[in-house]
Order: sequence, then C-alpha cells, then structure tokens
Amino acid sequence: MNYLVTGAGRGIGFELTSQLLTLGHHVVACVRNPEKAKELGILAKEYAELCQVVQMDVAFQKSIQQAVSLIKVEQLDVVINCAGVLLNYDANIENLNMVDLNSSLQTNLFGPIHVTRACLKHLKKAKAPKLVNITSVMGSLTDNSSGMAYSYRISKAALNMFSKNLSLDEKWLCVLMIHPGWVKTQMGGDNALIAPQESAGGILKQIETHGLQDSGKFFSFRGEELPW
Repeated sequence: MNYLVTGAGRGIGFELTSQLLTLGHHVVACVRNPEKAKELGILAKEYAELCQVVQMDVAFQKSIQQAVSLIKVEQLDVVINCAGVLLNYDANIENLNMVDLNSSLQTNLFGPIHVTRACLKHLKKAKAPKLVNITSVMGSLTDNSSGMAYSYRISKAALNMFSKNLSLDEKWLCVLMIHPGWVKTQMGGDNALIAPQESAGGILKQIETHGLQDSGKFFSFRGEELPW
C-alpha cells in the first residue's frame, strides 16, 4: 500500500514511517527540513525502493502543493496528517499570543486541510482510501477539565470539526481522527507516558481496523472512541 505521512522527520511521524517501511509499504515521507532529519535520511537509504522523502512545510500551501506534485506514486491508499505544533502551553487569556495562535492554526488546521485537498486526486485512485488526522484529546470540549493551551486546544478542536465535516461530505473516503496519547517526544516532553513506538503501532492498528463504517469517528491509539 502507498502512504503519505507528514511530520515524518521525528517523533510519531518518524515512527509511523519506520514501522510502515518495515511492513513493506511504500511511504512518501514529508518533512520540513530534510537535511536536518538525519535518522529519516538513514531510513530512506535503507528502504530506497520504498521510501520517498519530500520537503514539505505544512504551514505553507505552496510548499504542500510543490511536495505533492513531486510524489512518484499515482495512488495514495492512506494519507496521515501527523505534523503539528504546541505553542505557549501556559498562556491564559491575558497573555495569549495571537502570533502563536495563528501559527498553531496554520500548522494544525490549515496544513491538514491543504494536504487533504492536494492529495484528493491520488486518494480517489485507491480502492479503500483513508485520511487520518492525528489530533488530540485536548481538542475535545467534553474532556477539557483543566483549561490552558489555548492555541493547541483551539486548533485541534477545529481540526476535529474539519474531519467530521469531511466524513459527511465525502462518503467515499474513510476519515479517522486519532489521539496518539501523551507521547515522549519533543512536544510531549520527558514526563510523557507513552513511547513513540507504542503510539505509532497503535495508530497503525486503528488505521487497519477501521473502515468506512467508522468514518468521522474519534479514536485513541488504543481503539477507544473518544468524546467530542
């Protein structure tokens, strides 16, 4: 199968790419700075016939369009929007930085929207296409009991709405929202509870398990359906 993964240079995106290649899938690994993604470069050489690395900054529509125009496969079975940012976590309403909010929306919301639009023609060539948006339980209105993280929460809640809307409008496309857990990455920090390998493995299991009948649903990487 052919996969496209954004944010493939590190963290969960890298682990998803690594596990997919190990399973024998073809992966278009999208990364903002390929020259800095040393581990991805090594992986791409090891799986030279299966892995295509392309430069993509999801915060910029032109970068996304350029990257998708370069991919070598005609058909994409699964697109995974994994790139994301967490900025100004401790902000309250008085010190909420509008620049950070805008940057969060550009990467966490507009990025997946532009990637989805750019990849539609490739997804339509697959027999059972899937779009997977790596979101967060922090975008759940029901689950929010601690506040803070305005920029991240707002952007992820909006991503969830986009995903749900898309699932209703595009009945041919399986749209899944998956919460990866609190993962030990640069974003999650050292106190996080879950290894990237475990999270990525769980995400791939959910992608394999769920089909059109589950389109528009919000799952954890362990398969629990999450509240909105």
